[in-house]
Amino acid sequence: MTKELSPLEGYEDFLVDLKKRIRHAQLRAVLSVNRELILLYWQIGRDILNRQQQHGWILVHQIESGLFHRQGKAITNFDRTLPKPQSELAEQLLKEPYCFDFISLEEKTTESNLEKALINHFKDFLLELGVGFAVCSRRFIA
Repeated sequence: MTKELSPLEGYEDFLVDLKKRIRHAQLRAVLSVNRELILLYWQIGRDILNRQQQHGWILVHQIESGLFHRQGKAITNFDRTLPKPQSELAEQLLKEPYCFDFISLEEKTTESNLEKALINHFKDFLLELGVGFAVCSRRFIA
């Protein structure tokens, strides 16, 4: 006579083993993700450092001037509702305040001085682009 096995026999051991394998796999996955992220961040840091050395990039200035806080503060759903080129353009249009650090004005200045400095920089920019551009007016019209 053979003994019939109960449907629940071995079930508890099976669950304990199953849970142990799941926890072990989850731990391996977390360690793997962590390793990859650390490697990514190290590579990003290395690339930034290399570019700073090669191109002389003003990173400390960007941090001190709060570039990160000025860019992309507006929370939008453009990336989910518009195709890629249009969503990026829409986000660029809504970026936070303008930064005129490049024109080296005093902290308090007049609108006239700001306009003159912008026109001078704009003129220099057009000259760097080469032939085919002309400055037709020195007034900005909004």
